[in-house]
Amino acid sequence: MADLAALKRARGGHRGVATRRLKEVKDIFAATDAPDLLKLDILKRGLEETLDYLRKFDNQIAAILDPGDVTKDIEDAEEVIERKPNVLNTDVTTIKLDIKDLDIVIEELTILNQLDCTKWIQFGLHLGLYDPRLKAIDTDYRGKTVECFRECMSAWLRGEDKVREKGGPSWSSLATALDTIEEKSIASYIRNKYSTSNQLIA
Repeated sequence: MADLAALKRARGGHRGVATRRLKEVKDIFAATDAPDLLKLDILKRGLEETLDYLRKFDNQIAAILDPGDVTKDIEDAEEVIERKPNVLNTDVTTIKLDIKDLDIVIEELTILNQLDCTKWIQFGLHLGLYDPRLKAIDTDYRGKTVECFRECMSAWLRGEDKVREKGGPSWSSLATALDTIEEKSIASYIRNKYSTSNQLIA
């Protein structure tokens, strides 16, 4: 029984952690329509780890309990896990981005994934920017690729031209445009990294 009591105490501690993290996520979504994506990603990873521990403790406890006690204990243990989809059934790829996210977008595309910046005009067109705007950027920055790419992404994040008709600035619309210019590996990376519905609701 000492082992069972210790397992239940450990599980209780992890339940508390999971509950706090779920509350943090609720608070983030309640406070703004444009949540901090990096903070959400950190919470997601932490919650995944905590829920893995909870499932392991559940299995260990179920192996020790008498059969008559197993059903009630499992129902109690699932309380936290069953609340998870109601809070986190949100795909972060659809969360709208804005100009404050320029540094993150640039980092993801060019530093972490080495996107070819010379494709910036083609990329901009598929993101919803008009050709005259892209030509003006090219003229203003005298064809300097990196600066042109940055200004192109800035215009996209500001929702210029018909960007909003294409879904607005989001990781989802970014991934779609990447697919169109044959940067499919980067598109998959974006979807995998920023999709909580695929990774958290499991």
